[in-house]
Amino acid sequence: MKMISNKLYIGVFLIGTFFLLGYFNYVTEQELSNIHTTIPVSNSDKGSHEESNSLNPIFEYKLVKTTEDKNEGFVIETYQEFEIYKDENGTIYKSTPTKNYNYLKYTISDYNEKTKQ
Repeated sequence: MKMISNKLYIGVFLIGTFFLLGYFNYVTEQELSNIHTTIPVSNSDKGSHEESNSLNPIFEYKLVKTTEDKNEGFVIETYQEFEIYKDENGTIYKSTPTKNYNYLKYTISDYNEKTKQ
């Protein structure tokens, strides 16, 4: 009876560990995917031009710098995230840089192929 009890405790512990590791793996994959979404917020009262759209920015990454290290054989592209506000016609009236950056690293030969396309 004691042996069955020990196996049961070990089984429950292992199952709990697998669920915990699965949760951490899921969170990490979401964070690494760099997918940014906006959550629509409803404005019941239509205020001024700035107020009505300031709650719904669009986040977009833009290329801000490209560096080439010929000694190492790599090209690094630096993208910065911008918070973009548009009016009802789709015209951008405000663009604010954030502190978020993404980097893409290419070999020089791969980068040259990419820029030819």
